[in-house]
Amino acid sequence: MSHPYDVLQLDNAALLFTPCPGTKETSVADALATLKQAGAKAVLTLTPHSELAALNVTDLAQQCASADLQWFYCPIEDDCAPGDAFQQAWHSAGPALKQLLEQQHTVAIHCKGGSGRTSLAAAQLLAEQGVDKAQILSLIKQIRPKALSLPPHVDYFQALPSASQKD
Repeated sequence: MSHPYDVLQLDNAALLFTPCPGTKETSVADALATLKQAGAKAVLTLTPHSELAALNVTDLAQQCASADLQWFYCPIEDDCAPGDAFQQAWHSAGPALKQLLEQQHTVAIHCKGGSGRTSLAAAQLLAEQGVDKAQILSLIKQIRPKALSLPPHVDYFQALPSASQKD
């Protein structure tokens, strides 16, 4: 069985929305192989270390390195808005992820289930690239209809700068 994912196509780049590698009855290595076969050049992990430990996937960074995938770690607690740990990590990860997309690469994003925090991080990445918030909601809800509906996620998303605020 291959690891599940959904594709959000962005012109010549893409985001893969996926559950945590090593869950959904696949090994971490098999999940990463599936994501790499789907075109992923990098993996963005949003799951905090404590949650990764509970899922028994504490070696995700090493497994990504073995699979020749860039790994970015920007933790967000489940059902919460991004906090200080995310913001600090995003300071370097965000520009690198944006550059990968500008170079027409695919980035896999995951939390535990691949919906809530995954959609929120994808929304932030798209907002920082100047995509209109209404378009972001439309794109994400096409593949994750219930995404961006938790109050902390809605509030965080609404506070992100819009394309018109960038100039």
